[in-house]
Amino acid sequence: MKQTKLFWRVVIVLLTAFMPLAAQDSKPASSFVPKSWEDSLAEMPVKVVLFPIRQTIISAEVDGVITSYKFKEGEHFQKGDLVVSLDDRSYIQRLEKAKSAVTEAQAGYDFAIKNLARNKEMLEKNIGSVQEVERCELERDVNLAKLKFNQSNLKMAEHELAACSIKAPFNGRIVRKFIQEFEYVRMGGQLVGLIDDSRILAVMHLPSADKRTLKIDQEMRVKIDETGNVHLGKVYEISAESDPASRTFEVKVVLENADRQLSSGWSGQLIRDVQVVPAKETE
Repeated sequence: MKQTKLFWRVVIVLLTAFMPLAAQDSKPASSFVPKSWEDSLAEMPVKVVLFPIRQTIISAEVDGVITSYKFKEGEHFQKGDLVVSLDDRSYIQRLEKAKSAVTEAQAGYDFAIKNLARNKEMLEKNIGSVQEVERCELERDVNLAKLKFNQSNLKMAEHELAACSIKAPFNGRIVRKFIQEFEYVRMGGQLVGLIDDSRILAVMHLPSADKRTLKIDQEMRVKIDETGNVHLGKVYEISAESDPASRTFEVKVVLENADRQLSSGWSGQLIRDVQVVPAKETE
């Protein structure tokens, strides 16, 4: 009997202890709305990678041996400066031959014109023949064709000689030499890589939802990882399409870099807590 009473006392104590918890569980749970994919993506930090505003690889337009580079890798040059020189001795000889051929063809054409005029005059005086005039006309046409052919060769020889001196297409600097001095390069072979980093493109990928409000020349701020500095730039290009897999689109923001404090290949982060202000329209 005592064991039975003790058992029920334990049961009552346990029920008393768990009744508040059961009452709490019976209450309706507070409403929880999970974040959407777009909201989660918008809160993620936007990484930025820096690229030069312009970059190109100069290829050889003629066969030849590299005689010299006028600038070292990393050195700055101006548009029109001589960057690479190829051995041009054989192309100088070709140019001289082409000039001589043009001079000869011009003389032959001039003679054919005069000869045709004389035979036409004789025919008008009835001391010549139609056949002779036709033969002179044929000689004129043949010599004209020779002249045009040699003039084309002269232009090609001039172009080939000029191609031995590669000049900078824009202000910038050398980032890589693909062929070293005194090495032979074939036409179309890569010579040197050039960049223009007077301005820098900060390339990033933003959520697709941001595309509705983003505009060209809109101001944005970027913090550079390597320096910790914040730079103000303007939207330069906006991709015409979004990536369906990541639900993002590419944006390029241009940053001024006249002092060359920024370097291509650096990384950073878009500052979202700064209100983006559209640039003023030029009148």
